[in-house]
Amino acid sequence: MTTDTQENVSWQVQDMLTHFLADTRMLRGEDLARLMGWNQDTLKTKIARREVPDAIRTKRLVLFKYSDVSAWLEENATKIEAKEPDEPNAASASASALLK
Repeated sequence: MTTDTQENVSWQVQDMLTHFLADTRMLRGEDLARLMGWNQDTLKTKIARREVPDAIRTKRLVLFKYSDVSAWLEENATKIEAKEPDEPNAASASASALLK
């Protein structure tokens, strides 16, 4: 097999995998890491500590069910409340004091 043919087959497999994951609503480990702003080492650590939803592993491929990730995000989300625009917070007050 020539290099061009191998590269073409590789892209076909990647395309098939992408469609499969979309159809079955699965996220790759690298997708979850990117979504959360983590690097691969952080993801591996969190998987080992069971700080993320259960993963499906096959050799080097790590998959997460979309529904599990969605539920995990909702359970672990921090509620952010909007502040009134005229209500200064402590950080901006201390920053203002430093600038004076």
